[in-house]
Amino acid sequence: MTTELTSRRSPAAPSELPDIVRRTGQYTPSTMTDAEHQANEDFLAGAYAENTSIAYRSQLKAWARWCSKRELSLTEADPDSLVTYIRERADGTTIGDQEYRPAKPNSLRVATAAISKAYEVAGLPDITKNSKVRDALRSHRNRAARSGLRVKQAEALTAEVQMAIRATALYPRRGRGGMETADQARRRGLVDIALVGLMRDCLLRRSEAASIVWSDISRDGDGSGRLFVGVSKTDQEGDGTLLFISRQTMRDLDNIRHLGDPDQPVFGLHPKSIGKRIAAAAEAAGMTGHFTGHSARVGMARDLARAGEELPSLMTAGRWKGAEMVARYIARESAGRGAVARYHRDD
Repeated sequence: MTTELTSRRSPAAPSELPDIVRRTGQYTPSTMTDAEHQANEDFLAGAYAENTSIAYRSQLKAWARWCSKRELSLTEADPDSLVTYIRERADGTTIGDQEYRPAKPNSLRVATAAISKAYEVAGLPDITKNSKVRDALRSHRNRAARSGLRVKQAEALTAEVQMAIRATALYPRRGRGGMETADQARRRGLVDIALVGLMRDCLLRRSEAASIVWSDISRDGDGSGRLFVGVSKTDQEGDGTLLFISRQTMRDLDNIRHLGDPDQPVFGLHPKSIGKRIAAAAEAAGMTGHFTGHSARVGMARDLARAGEELPSLMTAGRWKGAEMVARYIARESAGRGAVARYHRDD
């Protein structure tokens, strides 16, 4: 019989407090009430960004199902078991009634991070720290690189793309309900223009853009603005930061602002809807490529790099903790400013 790492109340999740787990896989009876367990789980849920918690839960469910399929207790699983799991997920496998396509390196990195956190919470030895597991992840990453697999990056919503969106956003489009009226197109288009401008100026993630309320925005004497971003993916403590808003974007925001509750959301869109709005606006402007809710962030990073900004200032502007992702975004611009490019400058 398979023993889960977490308590009986819900599927495995890193933000939950399990009952005390013995290494034999048996639970020690807890003196806590169900209400106390639930209160603790709700309290701990704020330790992670929402998307991280969702990803961890999904990965832990897959690992638990795989162990159950092999009649293997989670508390008895060893590094060799995890290496086998990584290998099978890398090649694609079926677990129970669910078919998993070959997993990308980043997906398996998240999987091991989720397993690591679950074992830590349960007070068990962390099998992900074994050298075999690290080598398995490295092997998969190297195999993927040799096969030509590249991480699909969002198309950059650069200043040029922004201009195209601005020029076409107010044109009526055909949707599920038929062709927009001129008034509907204007209201939708003004939101699209303001959304793209603010996300570029502040290098916002889609979840951040979705959570902005009007009281987060203030105006300076020169017409520019400041946006206060509180809790974010890289600032779970909620220290917050002030970000610059251009005068043009402030004018765009004025076009969609209605007097009322200052705590009303600026855009009133779900994070997933923001990605769809940006993709639709880019397509309507005649742009091709994979535009997503991340495109404005990528595009502004590339524009800043073209303007001569170096990696440290880009990391500050986008609130990135590490340089790897930023370097990937601006790889083309960095190559164009590298030693060989400087050598051929006068060609």
